[in-house]
Parts: sequence; C-alpha cells; structure tokens
Amino acid sequence: MFSYVLTNIGQSFSASSIKTYLKNKNKNISVDSILNYLEYCNIAFLLNLSRLTPYEC
Repeated sequence: MFSYVLTNIGQSFSASSIKTYLKNKNKNISVDSILNYLEYCNIAFLLNLSRLTPYEC
C-alpha cells in the first residue's frame, strides 16, 4: 500500500483505488483498514495527507 501511495505522488487517489490495486496483487484488505493505515502513516509523519490548495503552497 505504501509503495502505491509513493508511486502515485502528485495524483489524487482513494482508499478504493488502493483496494483495487491490492486486489490485483492478490491481497484482500478492507477500505476501513486502508484508511486506518493511511492515518497511521500520517501520524508517523511518513505521509502528509493534508489537503493543500494551490494558494497555500
């Protein structure tokens, strides 16, 4: 999952698109679990999932 997020830097993605990606890799995980993992990565400062507008950059 983390590699998917890093591969798609600069693009919008959703938990369901991650789920589809993982399903194609024969991994079964719920959208809720993906959202939890993304939040954990955000808390650990591995990802910054804040929503910035172009005016805040």
